[in-house]
Amino acid sequence: MEIACTYWEAGDGLLAGHLNDYPDHLTQGHDLAELEDMLADLYRIRQEEEKRLSQKRSTIYTKTRGQTRPPKSPAIQMSTSYTPLILNCLSNMLDRAVFL
Repeated sequence: MEIACTYWEAGDGLLAGHLNDYPDHLTQGHDLAELEDMLADLYRIRQEEEKRLSQKRSTIYTKTRGQTRPPKSPAIQMSTSYTPLILNCLSNMLDRAVFL
């Protein structure tokens, strides 16, 4: 498997780099092989962490709300209340539009 990464010479004979998907997580190595190992470890750790958090979120929603999926966010619920108003405005605009 290929993983996109960026690396550079950091000084003192070290190479520094990060995974392009996780640019805030830097690592370093004394040579390219060591840096590649460190980046592979970083990728594995991030994947395990994301999987763990995903399972934890699913468990929380299931236990606290009796649902298997997360509830709608307040922003989504609020935006649906504006749907009739938006449709009315669009309808008025189309009534006044001139089609060539």
